[in-house]
Amino acid sequence: MENEEVDPGLDSVIDDEEIWYTDDPVADPKIDWYYKLRSFAPIAILLLVTTIYLPNTVGGKITLNSGAAAIEFGQSNPLLTACSGSENIDVKASATFQNENQTGKFLLNSITVKNIPSSCLGTEFTLSAYDNSSNSSLDIFETSTTKAVVQYLSSSLAVEGEKSFGLTLSSSPSSCTGCFEVIFDNPVGLATNVHKLVMTTGILTPASNRTWTSNTIESSTSRTYKSIAASSDGSTLAAVANGPNVYVSTNSGVTWTTRSTSPAMVAAKSVSSSSSGSVLAVVDGGPGYPWISKDSGFSWTRINNSQAAGGITTWSLIGASSDGTKLAALITGEYIYESTNSGSSWTRISPNVTYKRNWSSVALASNGSLQYASETNGFIYKSSNPTSSTALAWPSLTSAGSRNWTSLATSTEGQIVYAAASNDFIYRSLDSGVTWTPLVSGGSRNWSSITASSDGTRIAASVRGGYIYVSSNLGTTWTEQTNAGSKTWSSIASSADGKKLFAVEDGGTLWSSTLD
Repeated sequence: MENEEVDPGLDSVIDDEEIWYTDDPVADPKIDWYYKLRSFAPIAILLLVTTIYLPNTVGGKITLNSGAAAIEFGQSNPLLTACSGSENIDVKASATFQNENQTGKFLLNSITVKNIPSSCLGTEFTLSAYDNSSNSSLDIFETSTTKAVVQYLSSSLAVEGEKSFGLTLSSSPSSCTGCFEVIFDNPVGLATNVHKLVMTTGILTPASNRTWTSNTIESSTSRTYKSIAASSDGSTLAAVANGPNVYVSTNSGVTWTTRSTSPAMVAAKSVSSSSSGSVLAVVDGGPGYPWISKDSGFSWTRINNSQAAGGITTWSLIGASSDGTKLAALITGEYIYESTNSGSSWTRISPNVTYKRNWSSVALASNGSLQYASETNGFIYKSSNPTSSTALAWPSLTSAGSRNWTSLATSTEGQIVYAAASNDFIYRSLDSGVTWTPLVSGGSRNWSSITASSDGTRIAASVRGGYIYVSSNLGTTWTEQTNAGSKTWSSIASSADGKKLFAVEDGGTLWSSTLD
């Protein structure tokens, strides 16, 4: 990774003042850490003076107040940035002790930014650290990462930049608003080396136009692929193509193996995977039955009439919890069926006409306790008690409106939900479906499928007869994936961290992309 250059002549740099760690040191019988702490090198904070060369954007000069003092670990420091104008933003750096062979070391492990004014909404913050002699930024986390990038979207919502993997971000530390805290999962920056912290602000950087690779799933023919599912690490994939087989890959789509059920399915419509990829669930819309595999597709068990009240019928959709024990299977124009034991037994949801819908998509939270289902030319439905057969178990989310919904995706806990509609926008809810926002920057398109990372921040959506679009900031900005081409995309899936994406097309192949 390239290091960031800093002008050593900036008059906003505060340097060469002795800094003390503010927490009371704990004396060790062998090592007096108090004196080790006193030997810490000076630590200061700098706001970079720069011009940000981004499309249609010119950065401004950011000058530190002349009366500001050098920072101390654990102490807040009032600072000015380009987006804050005359309002101070408080910045605090914290260190943690890492024991190593009875010697140990202190590492820069978190940075907290508070009192961010509304003028900084929609701003990208970049944080880096420097020593007292070099213009090259220090490695601060994940072995060699030098920058922590945070996109500040609202007073209570911030997300890490597209490639800032390896940090934990709290949008409201200590329940404050206008704040965020960056915690390095694997800190590597020695506190004794950190003399300056640099913070730059600029416009939000959109997701990149990624590199995509095509892989043939079945060499003998092109299939009308209907659905694809991925394990949390993106290594195990399963795809179905409106035919008798399930196609399984254990190397992120490089090679594929054809798996068959016995008796053979007629038209496999939908596939879902557990986080490990070991449990796969498929429904046959032939008409046929649901099928379950607990060994990544090597063997299959048919859910017959005695186990699922739906029996042989036109099954259309299936969704699974992260461990594969909770399943939701849907029949076109009919009911929802729920299982809490990997398909061994099923409950039909509501015997009345309330839940006979033309279902278009289903999405489950990681533990399966919160579920969403959408219908064609209708509403989105939600249940926090999906196995209940009462009429109140699946209320409609009328605030999203009645639309031609095509696909749903949710974060791990089910709080962040995305819903795509045909010839319409993608809609986002941050409060488990209570309120919805159209993501107009993505445009009104013929959306066919949508997927999200486990934290809900990274999204990818496909357009039937168009491109794939990717966002790394909850749909605030989108990037058209021209490298994958314009195709009849039918389904898209991602790894839990959003690094790996997989998409299938009607009458085509698999396309995959891994973010470096």
